Amino acid sequence: ALLAESAAAAFSIRQQEDQTAEPPVFVIGSEVPVPGGSTHEETLQITRVQDLNETLACFRAAFAAQNQLQSYAQVIAVVVQPGVEFGSYEIHDYDRASAQDLCTYMKNQPSMVLEGHSTDYQRTDRLREMAEDGIAILKVGPALTFALREGLIALEHIEKTLYADDESSNLSYLARTLDLTMRQNPQHWLSHYPGNEQSQRLSRIFSLSDRCRYYLGEHEIISSISRLMHNLRVRNLPLPLVSQYLPDQYRLIRQGQLIVDPEALLVSKIRCEISRYPSCKIN
Repeated sequence: ALLAESAAAAFSIRQQEDQTAEPPVFVIGSEVPVPGGSTHEETLQITRVQDLNETLACFRAAFAAQNQLQSYAQVIAVVVQPGVEFGSYEIHDYDRASAQDLCTYMKNQPSMVLEGHSTDYQRTDRLREMAEDGIAILKVGPALTFALREGLIALEHIEKTLYADDESSNLSYLARTLDLTMRQNPQHWLSHYPGNEQSQRLSRIFSLSDRCRYYLGEHEIISSISRLMHNLRVRNLPLPLVSQYLPDQYRLIRQGQLIVDPEALLVSKIRCEISRYPSCKIN
């Protein structure tokens, strides 16, 4: 109830800020998971229809108390847990049979759809099923930075191969620098990566939770990435090496859809992940 009241009050303030601007739309709900995926202690539970009904009623009452009931139509979605989640090394795939009651109930709500959090790493066919079932807003985040990290490490492998015989080269040592930076400042990953040192070492760089994304803006990492980009641009990227470490991008290059440039390869890597998400129309 407190969350609904706060949302309604914020909505009222937002409505008064600029009367000439295009009216915003809003997403409500309380079932927002912890950023970065689940932890090993958590149990996945699909939102119950009873709880969703209570959430909608609570928010509607809060809007009415703020004399904003007419504007409640601008609420286009409600956040739920449809049975998808991920952790460091596991992915809970969408099961449309398990979410049937939730999705059927929501289809009877006019002009409102479901938003599913943590849809990262879902199979493409499951993403399509979610869209078909009315989960029209598919939130994704770590999967995109995970793709960026994959691309960066792949480029570093290419860099090491290209400069293997050049003792005077100033390599990026990106993975090493990233791990060192994370160990020196563990606040963003330590509680997410339990286990011994070997397990934590693997998780820091390769975990699906992708906690290393919080360190990409650090000065040392930015410098390392800049050096990596410079080293790869100084020497032409051989297509066989692109094929070895970035096979999807190699195919796009061969089809004339992508240029051979390290930054372009990274952007393409992220776009390939985004392209798996279906287009959803909200009526």
